[in-house]
Amino acid sequence: MALKDQSPGMCREDWLAVRATPPFSVFPLPMVRSLITGCIPLDLERGTIVFTQGELATSVFLILSGTVKISRITTGGSEAVLGIVRSCEIIGEAAMFCDRFYHVGAEVIKASRILRIEGAAIISQVQKKPSLALQILASASCRLKGLAEQLERMKCLSAEQRIADFFLQLCACRTGACSVGLPCDKQLIAGFLGITPQTFSRALARLRDFGVSVERDTIRIADVQRLSEFAQA
Repeated sequence: MALKDQSPGMCREDWLAVRATPPFSVFPLPMVRSLITGCIPLDLERGTIVFTQGELATSVFLILSGTVKISRITTGGSEAVLGIVRSCEIIGEAAMFCDRFYHVGAEVIKASRILRIEGAAIISQVQKKPSLALQILASASCRLKGLAEQLERMKCLSAEQRIADFFLQLCACRTGACSVGLPCDKQLIAGFLGITPQTFSRALARLRDFGVSVERDTIRIADVQRLSEFAQA
């Protein structure tokens, strides 16, 4: 049966995104169909709150397209940006297997198409087939590894290297010239990288020496390999 025929409101591109997203990428197709039967993609504008910190966790959310900010409000009342999530990623899944409350908040920062999946449906499938828990754990472990690497970069790299590394993660190529769109505004990127907007602007200016230029929301890199060597120096 064609993928586009499986659930109302979902197009083929939606299904391809689902099948490219861990852990759904390794789940048996019949199980994926069962999990998202009746789920209708939500088209959300910038500023829409997906869920709030402390809210009862009843669902996981699969980003089909767009960009979502993951943040946490500190005890001092300030916001700490923990992640910038793009297509083919899921959010909120950890709460399903912890104390059932979201420990972070999620907000759309670039118009997004998001699939909401009931957590009860996932837990039911895990109870029927416990081996699925290992696949979910593997997916969560990969995310934890990414967070550890992010923390390492924030501790060890200069502001210029952090920005360069962030831009490189957006690139589809590893050599030659490349142009990519910013996933969100510069202030949010600065917060995610653990630097002030002023430091971000100064560091961005210094990256011109490494062939980086910014035109509105587009980053142009003259030599990806050269920038990569700088970021890893």
